[in-house]
Amino acid sequence: MADKEATVYIVDVGKSMGKKNQGRERTDLEWALQYVWDKITTTVETARKTAGVGVVALRSDVSNNELDAEEEYGNISVLQDIKQTLLTDLHTLRDELKPSRTNRGDGIAAIVVAIQMITKHCKKLKFVRKIVLVTDAMNFMDHDDNEAVARQIKDENIQLVVLGVDFDDAQFGFKEEDKDPVKAENEKRLRELVEECDGQFGTIAEAIAEMGVPRLKSTRPIASYKSLLTLGLPTKYDSAMAIDVERYPRTRVAAAPSASKHVESANMAPGPSQAQASGTVQNGEDVEMGGTGDNNLVAVKNARGYWVEDPDAPGGKRDVPREDLAKGYEYGRTAVFISESDRNVTTMDVTACLDIIGFIPMEKYELHMNMSNTNIIVGNKANDKAKMALSSLVWVLHELETYAIARFVPKDNYAKGPVILLLAPEIRDDHECLIDVELPFAEDIRSYVFPHLDKIVTVGGKTLTQHRNLPSDDLMKSMGDYMDAMDISTFENGDEYAPIEDTFSLKVHRLKEAIKFRAVNKIDEVPPPAPILLKYSKPPEELVQKAGPSLEAVIEAADVKKVPLKQKGRKRTRDVDKPLSGLNVEELLGREKRSKISADNAIPEFKQILSKTEDMSQIRDAIKQMSAIVQTYIRHSVGSSAYARAVEAIRVMKEEMVEFELPDIFNDFIRDLKKKVLGGELGGDRSEMWYNIRVNKLGLIDNNLSELSDVTPEEAKTMTPGVSTEFFTESQLPNENQTALGILHEKYGDVVRIGPNALSFADPRALKTIYGLNKGFTKSEFYPVQQGVVKGRRLPSLFSTTDEGYHARYRRCVNNIFAMSSLVTYEPLVDSTTALFLAQTERLFTSKEATCSFSKWLQYYAFDVIGELTWSQPIGFIQKNQDIDGIIAFISGFLDYAGPIGQLPFLDHFLNKNFVKMYLQRHFNLFPSEFPATKFALDRSAARAPEMSLIKEKGLSAAKDLSRIESQTPRGIDFLSKFTQAQFEHPDFMTNDLVLTSCLSMVLAGSETTAISLSSIFYHLLRNPRCYAKLMEELDKAVEEGLIGESTSEIVTWKTSQTLPYLDAVVQEAFRLHPAAGLMLERVTPPAGINILGNHVPGGTIVGCSAWVLHRRPEIFGEDVTVFRPERWLEADKDQLRDMKATMFQFGAGARTCIGKNISLLEIYKLVPSFLRRFEIELVEPGREWRTINSWFVRQEGFDVRFKLRSQAEA
Repeated sequence: MADKEATVYIVDVGKSMGKKNQGRERTDLEWALQYVWDKITTTVETARKTAGVGVVALRSDVSNNELDAEEEYGNISVLQDIKQTLLTDLHTLRDELKPSRTNRGDGIAAIVVAIQMITKHCKKLKFVRKIVLVTDAMNFMDHDDNEAVARQIKDENIQLVVLGVDFDDAQFGFKEEDKDPVKAENEKRLRELVEECDGQFGTIAEAIAEMGVPRLKSTRPIASYKSLLTLGLPTKYDSAMAIDVERYPRTRVAAAPSASKHVESANMAPGPSQAQASGTVQNGEDVEMGGTGDNNLVAVKNARGYWVEDPDAPGGKRDVPREDLAKGYEYGRTAVFISESDRNVTTMDVTACLDIIGFIPMEKYELHMNMSNTNIIVGNKANDKAKMALSSLVWVLHELETYAIARFVPKDNYAKGPVILLLAPEIRDDHECLIDVELPFAEDIRSYVFPHLDKIVTVGGKTLTQHRNLPSDDLMKSMGDYMDAMDISTFENGDEYAPIEDTFSLKVHRLKEAIKFRAVNKIDEVPPPAPILLKYSKPPEELVQKAGPSLEAVIEAADVKKVPLKQKGRKRTRDVDKPLSGLNVEELLGREKRSKISADNAIPEFKQILSKTEDMSQIRDAIKQMSAIVQTYIRHSVGSSAYARAVEAIRVMKEEMVEFELPDIFNDFIRDLKKKVLGGELGGDRSEMWYNIRVNKLGLIDNNLSELSDVTPEEAKTMTPGVSTEFFTESQLPNENQTALGILHEKYGDVVRIGPNALSFADPRALKTIYGLNKGFTKSEFYPVQQGVVKGRRLPSLFSTTDEGYHARYRRCVNNIFAMSSLVTYEPLVDSTTALFLAQTERLFTSKEATCSFSKWLQYYAFDVIGELTWSQPIGFIQKNQDIDGIIAFISGFLDYAGPIGQLPFLDHFLNKNFVKMYLQRHFNLFPSEFPATKFALDRSAARAPEMSLIKEKGLSAAKDLSRIESQTPRGIDFLSKFTQAQFEHPDFMTNDLVLTSCLSMVLAGSETTAISLSSIFYHLLRNPRCYAKLMEELDKAVEEGLIGESTSEIVTWKTSQTLPYLDAVVQEAFRLHPAAGLMLERVTPPAGINILGNHVPGGTIVGCSAWVLHRRPEIFGEDVTVFRPERWLEADKDQLRDMKATMFQFGAGARTCIGKNISLLEIYKLVPSFLRRFEIELVEPGREWRTINSWFVRQEGFDVRFKLRSQAEA
């Protein structure tokens, strides 16, 4: 992550800066601002919140700074405090940075103001601090305190840059003649100040001259592979080699800034078109729906829908969800279907590896085999032995002048399968490494046979070396001389021509230049590209002139003749090209005009007909033939295989009719084609063909393209509107949605339609609207699918009810049970199960051969803690090390059901909760379907019935006299007792069923989410040894300071855990990277509709956010959102930390936030440090990633570990 920055630009806007000097056409201020705008816009481009910019105007007409009470700080105005600068801020600064009407104002005082701004903003935090002063020094400056100012600059670790208008610079080669004495003195003293504080001093001309040289952004390397480089089989043979290595990109193509399609919101019709009926919109900080910015643009996003013919459906068409589509593989002229069950034949079961499989001498390797970008392989940075081992391998390859060949798979089950790499040694003064490049397989090599350039082989086998199509000896010699004359390797006195460090991508940097210029200047023409970008776009002029005689010799030897230019004009009125010789071969041959067009060569033959006729009937006949051919392409296309041919034919037809000024002929054709395509007359559903016509803009010819057209642009758009389909449904099946939804948002923007009536929001600002209090939103029908059933009766819980009034009343009854203040009463209950868990871990899994499925073991812990908290007795998972009564298996199956069925909740009324089945259960006890967890809850509650009856009758305080409570629950009052106390306090609402539901909810919800979160914490620690070590240092330090006892068997208290900042950062980062809920938390908009982020969403629409999307917002959490880095929670400033916490969606938001959140936090903050204090953990397979399964909650598998007692490990 880039360092935090705080830069203050002091711009002299004095009256003297409004003058033009040294023959320049711009004022000094306009000229100097080129540099300032370049620097600020470069910062804006990064979009980093941690890159703060402040702007101070020196010699302004007004005084506006915190020190302006003192006279010497007058005429200094703070135009912008240090903050992230946006496009709107640039426009504001552009309007404010104008020459003033005064020359009063002290540049040294302005530096002091800037120091004060930086000190206030940065405090004592780590920042890159910088002050840039741009001035002409044509005013009085008080230099008496320069030494003190320099000392303060050095103390605050600030870099001072002073750039002067027309300052003398011998190295740059500029000296101002007849310099004003005041300016000369100021220039001298400012130079001394800069030298004293180790800053930079120069003339602004040099800085402006260097603006044209592109600034290359340093890219933070991200490893694509971290595991073993092997030679042989280390698991089988002791002589095999295995080196712990890391692989990083070495070269990658730099991408130019991309543009997206927008629409001017001012031109959007009011009403339904503003809603998201058929597309998605994307809003940003500077471009908002109906925005007030200069651009007033709205980003437009597209989606796609699918339908089939269905006579019973409205309109004869039935929409088909994308997940119902089947994949067909083209085979000849047909498609072969491969079902999901057979899909494994199309994928490869491979494991991550980098295995050397052979060697090849350097001189035998052919460079054309290079297929990819290059990567660098180095030894593991934390493993000195690995570095030494890799160095040995590099030197061996270097000494033997040999390359290694390796089989590479970057990760397990890699979809693209293994690739073959060439490993080349590289030895430099500062590093030794391997450079890898991908090699082709046999199928990747394209072998083409070309005719000989120096001979012709006739049909009869005779070889000719003299022929009119072969170069003569004279031509060969002159061409050789010309090539020698144009040899750039010997140009510029033997120095390397166009060295890599001086060649830049014109597309990348020119586009960046234009964007930055237009961001500040909306009117003036964009200046030409910087000279350095064009330096190597043409051969050197001197070299071209030198090679001129050689080129003339080539022209003479090759008998090159000039081809006449074609005359411009319409086809029907322009003259026919006349050859230089005056001989018309066409007329001599008298070739018969073509009248028929074949489908195999349609476009050339169509053009030939049009080039030889002006007869309207023949033109109409040619269009009619092309129309039939296009329809044939579409009708007989297997899938979309022939669509490209049809599109190209339509394109040529449109271009020709525009040139012939016959728009009506083409418009009649395209209208008829649309009717047939969308009407299913061309071989069934061909809607994708019409999609191709739209995206290629092959609709009607309007009067903008042809003056003779009677079609307006609006009518043309109606004919082929922008590509947007009715909805896009993403699969909710296991192991897909939590990442698929993020991909959709990256592709389509912050608002994505994921169903016919469902919108997903990725912008964190939507949280307050959708989940805020008193907004009128309700939960969707997704949640009742998860309600338990007892004897034909639904058990709506706090989580699953959609009745907001019922939820509010229910929550009031039990809210104090889950308050943070109640945690102390539950801590002894958690301690009891935690002690058992630690003891069983030591007994079962600390032997050398023992391994543990950690996710499952942590799930056992979470269930038993909930059992202890609910009934003062663990369920028994830990003690027996098994799934009690199949409860976990049932809940897993239930979540597998609830995830997909929740997307189509009406199915639940047929599959599980249909009226007939529940009626028979309720009245005749038929088809019993009590959940195992429900039965368990009933049995545990029944065992406490006498005690609960007394609480229900007299209250908890009276029931404390009961011996059962005194003997069975000395550690604290459990949830069952407190829920029954709520029944005593609210007898008209808290029924026996509701008490049972509350207990059951604790088991179902409280165990899964906590277990998933605990697994995430431990997994990411083990995958990031640096973080693991850092957390252990914090825990050991807490022991030294007496916060934690020295015994590793001691359980860390909740109070102590809250004093461990790195532990908190680790927990929050694990919550961020792997939130428990994998689907969108759905809400239904109020009946009247509501405005969300500037977009009106109709009433009854399902909306929501996903934690997996929100937690990966780079503008909130930083650019490295996919990396586990707890330090982000410690390094963030106050504002950023507030934004990060406000975006965390692990436990939901608003009134429906998970009520058991504090209980889960209690378990996590106690177990993690207690477990790490007692055991050292290691992964069984360090290079293997776990597998996640999204069944509503994102569970984990494949997390196998080994444990050692820390006392044994340290010994």
